[in-house]
Amino acid sequence: MTTTPASSARSLRVLMLCGYLQSAQIFSGRLGNLRKATKSFAELVFVDPPLVIEGDDNPDKEAPPLSSLKPEEHPRGWWTMRGEAGRRSYNHFDEFFQFIREILEKQGPFDGVLGFSQGAGAAAVITGLLEKPQLNPIFENINHAPFKFCIIAAGFEMLDPRAKVVFEEPLITPSLHIIGQTDALVTNDRSIALSKQFVNSRVEFHDGGHFIPSKTPWRNFLKSYIEVFIRAEEAAERSLAVPGPQPSSGTATPSDTPSGAATPAEVEIIAQEVKAT
Repeated sequence: MTTTPASSARSLRVLMLCGYLQSAQIFSGRLGNLRKATKSFAELVFVDPPLVIEGDDNPDKEAPPLSSLKPEEHPRGWWTMRGEAGRRSYNHFDEFFQFIREILEKQGPFDGVLGFSQGAGAAAVITGLLEKPQLNPIFENINHAPFKFCIIAAGFEMLDPRAKVVFEEPLITPSLHIIGQTDALVTNDRSIALSKQFVNSRVEFHDGGHFIPSKTPWRNFLKSYIEVFIRAEEAAERSLAVPGPQPSSGTATPSDTPSGAATPAEVEIIAQEVKAT
């Protein structure tokens, strides 16, 4: 499933990649305020991951059976991992690359990408491969230009060699890294390490955990950051100059609605990965 606004007459198109066990519909709903804030100039394209997660790949043993859910509610993932070796060699990773190439060429072009958690890792590696498609045979001769920007929320370095090779040389695409100071699933050191793989990176912390902050100052900041890339001239420099959210704006409180909050099942599977060295 791909979720887009009713009108596609926008200045920018942004590929939106959800986290593990989420879907395009769930992610779109959680980022509803951002969709409304950017609708005058950006089309946010939410794409379902290719895999429906079930059986041993879903750590939530109390999850309802797929037969009781609508297709758009099925828990999904970009790839899976199983066991110690699986943390360093992902299952279905080549299928992920092929799926994304088809999305880029058939539904693109896209000006930028925003990813959360597993989707953030996906966003980072896709950004790198659009800069250097020769690093992966599936991306060779792809008909898509590099992104103008990349937004990575709760991202982390990936351990599979097919991902690690992309970051052997720093990437030049402007990037924004959103990190929760109390994120116990994706630790700050892993997120910061990923940010250092980008030359034109900007890091913004919020006081909460594993989610994209949704309060007004953060929503306005993200809107302003994305809007910078309507005009290409000196966009990287201007993106660094966008005023950041106020220090208290990302604080997680009971009244917050976390935009990308992890499900209880996602907690376990992400924790397994980020503990790997």
